[in-house]
Parts: sequence; C-alpha cells; structure tokens
Amino acid sequence: MTNVPRKHHYVPKVLLRGFTASGTNEGQLHIVDLLRRTTYASTPEGAAKETDYNLVESEGVDPFAIEHDLLANTVEGPAASGLDLLRRGELPADDDRERLLSFIAMQALRAPARRDLLDDFSTRTARLTLSLAFESDETLEAARRSDPELADLTREEAQEFIRNAVVRDNPTGHLANLLPSFGPILDQLVLRSWALLVAPDGVDFVCSDDPVVIVPIGSRPMSAPRGFGSPDSQVLMPVGRSHALLGMWPLQPGGQSWGKQHVDARTVAVWNTLVLLRATRFVASAVNDFTWLHDRTIQNRSAFVTLMRNRPASKQ
Repeated sequence: MTNVPRKHHYVPKVLLRGFTASGTNEGQLHIVDLLRRTTYASTPEGAAKETDYNLVESEGVDPFAIEHDLLANTVEGPAASGLDLLRRGELPADDDRERLLSFIAMQALRAPARRDLLDDFSTRTARLTLSLAFESDETLEAARRSDPELADLTREEAQEFIRNAVVRDNPTGHLANLLPSFGPILDQLVLRSWALLVAPDGVDFVCSDDPVVIVPIGSRPMSAPRGFGSPDSQVLMPVGRSHALLGMWPLQPGGQSWGKQHVDARTVAVWNTLVLLRATRFVASAVNDFTWLHDRTIQNRSAFVTLMRNRPASKQ
C-alpha cells in the first residue's frame, strides 16, 4: 500500500467544491465540527475523509477497488459534468441525469451515519444476547463454567460489561452491508421528478457529512420512518452554494420530469435546517455564515454554533 492514498473521502471533493467561493478543490470551506464542537477553515481536499474508509480486506481483491474503481472512476468522475451544469443553473441532459442520480444514491449510502446505524444495531443485538446469557443465576453459572476467564465473574461485573459492550464493524463489513442497497435506492430516484432549486443572491445552501436528506411530507408524524420509496417523502441534496436538487413523486405515473425553480431566502433556510438535522459530523458553507430556522425564526451560523456547543453530550 506504499504511495496509495489512505485517506478516503466520505463526502467527495467533486461535491464539496461546490460549497467554496472559488468552486475548486483548493477553495475554502467554513466548517462547523459537530463532534469537537468547534469551527475551522478547510478545503474539499482536506475535509470529510477518514483513514481507509473504503478499504476492502478480502483475499484476491484490490484493497482500493471501491475507492478507485467504483467511487472515483464510476460514480464521482462521471457525475462531475452534471454537477457543474447544475451549479451554472442549467438542467442536464439524459446521460448526465442518470449519472447524477447514481451519485445521489451512492452518497446516501457512504455517509458515516449509515455505518453508525449498522454498528448501533449490532451493539444493541450484542447487549441483548449478553443480557439473556447472564439473565439468571443458572445462565450466569453456565457462562462461568464455559470459559475459565469468567470463573470469578460477578453479576455486577456482568451487568457493567453489558452496559459498555460496543460493536464496531470494519470498512469491509460496512461496505458489504450497504452497497447492495445502491440499486434499489437508484430505482426509486429514477421514478421521481427533479427540480433544480436556485437560491437568491447572497443566500447559500450548506453541505454536511450526510447531505442526502429524505424530507417528510404528508399527514403522518414527521418522525415516522420514511425511505426513498415512501410516497410521503421528497429527496433533497444540495449540489452547491446556490443550488440544490429536490426529488418529488410525479403527479402521474411515468410523468417524470426535470425543471428549475427559484426559491426565496426562507425556503433556503428551511432546506438548510433539514440538512443540519441530518448532520452528525460537520456542516460546511462557502462563507462564514448561513441561515436556518429555529422556533420558526431565521437564524444565523453563530446561533447554530452556540446551540451546538450547549447541547447535552450524547450517550451510547
């Protein structure tokens, strides 16, 4: 693995550069770091990446096949021209549309939050299994007999172990679980109509570590689970500081279309709020400010940073 890049982007440069003033990989991003509760400046090259994030550990397989062949060469590269068109306010032709929807489907899968959900499920399953194993005096005694290292295990120690048990899969496991969903997600995106949302001058969309947002609509509770095929959902992805794509179900079956819609400053704040709610690691903007809604009032970046720093620490 000599001279092979080990830092892999979970939000690619081709998307992040749309949220810089220059529109380049070296342009400046203003980052709100949700994990460290701080702010800093970065670039598309330097942001949103993790060591060996897409590493494949399987005998006879190129360890970087996903990073290079699938993501860089098959998804990100082909989508670049379509993203550039959207950022100029132009609607793409059919070929670019297909590549853009593939890009959205893949981005929906590669966000760290998807991996966190898998690990959370595995952790909860492991804790439940351990709880059953130590549920009674009989099962606890059987566990002690089955493993010499557990011979002196007390019930209090067992309960503490269960509370602290955490399961984290490796990148290969995450990829194996997530990538099969690419086709089904793409199938649902293709069935939607898409609007290119254009922000007013001086008002910016933001990006995050998880920029593909399922937007709840309809009468069901906002917290009700929705997927890419849910009839009461829209799909939003900001593509640049002045533009976003919104996927809606067509009024008539087979009536898919692409169009353009200018939106006002408050609408941009609404969409930004949904992106902020989805984010788990960072929020990025082209300038040192952005708008969002809190208590139905338009707020600025400073208010978001204050809210972030004052929020209670999350519990495992």
